Amino acid sequence: MATDDYVGNNLGLYGGFLLIAVSAFGLCWFLYQVLVIETRNRGLPITRAVLTPVNNLLLGGFVALIFQYIFYVLRVQYGVFTVMGKIAFVGLQTCVALNELLAVYFTWYRTEPILDIVQSSSTSQVKKALNFAPVIYFTQVITSILFVSMNTSADNPAAPIYTIMNNILIGIAGVSTTLFDSIFLYIFIKYLRRNVSDFAPLPPQQSKVFKTVARYGVWSSIFCYCCSATFLLGYTVQDPYISGFLFAVSSFFMAVIVFTLFGMKRAIWSVGGSAANTPKGTAELESRGQTTEESFVSTVGRTFPDTERSSVWSP
Repeated sequence: MATDDYVGNNLGLYGGFLLIAVSAFGLCWFLYQVLVIETRNRGLPITRAVLTPVNNLLLGGFVALIFQYIFYVLRVQYGVFTVMGKIAFVGLQTCVALNELLAVYFTWYRTEPILDIVQSSSTSQVKKALNFAPVIYFTQVITSILFVSMNTSADNPAAPIYTIMNNILIGIAGVSTTLFDSIFLYIFIKYLRRNVSDFAPLPPQQSKVFKTVARYGVWSSIFCYCCSATFLLGYTVQDPYISGFLFAVSSFFMAVIVFTLFGMKRAIWSVGGSAANTPKGTAELESRGQTTEESFVSTVGRTFPDTERSSVWSP
């Protein structure tokens, strides 16, 4: 093995192990927040306190991150022509697609009530676009399976058409994520820059939570742009060492996005005040949030426990 390849592989392995550890720490932190702090303070049965749309999406995000980095390490270790390397390649694509989808769903779940205030006429259009999100993100998994099945050896690689198809669908998924985040970013900025007279007055607590969602949403969108930009650069750079480094940086930004969304949840918990952390306050938030969750479920086609009706502005 050439020295540059050896160094590059080692850096990839060390970086992958580090990201696995960071993601596992994030998962433990998230579980502690939900299972200990929130369950205890809200005085609810654990199923009602834990199995909420927000928690389900974040849990899926952290688990997908861990497996994404595990597959990344296996991909670096075993190459592209071994059975394990092929499994890792498809698994990596699947986890990336899942993380992109979960991040978009999470942001939309938090954004929808703000969009209803800022520009309610656009809500139905965004919902229709989100209906296509699973197809957009998971089609790349199908082409990755075709690619590895045809990529048998260095002497008999997959036909260029499979590589081109896979790259095009990966690009479409990346562009779609950027477009979704651009919409969300526009909503967040418009809300934060609003004049008092622009919208109907909100209860102080709800206004604080919406501002928190908007501020964290802006950062999440910025990190998404960084993720997409470094990924795109990785495809344009000819040097395999630099290209691999850029792909690793892009992967790192995916972790930053998930941690930012978790930070949004914790910040909402903090600014929600004591009223949101008591059974009485939680019941009030649940009743206010019923319409929002039903709308979200109808949009993304997911089913959440009927026992939980959490508000979009409750933790």
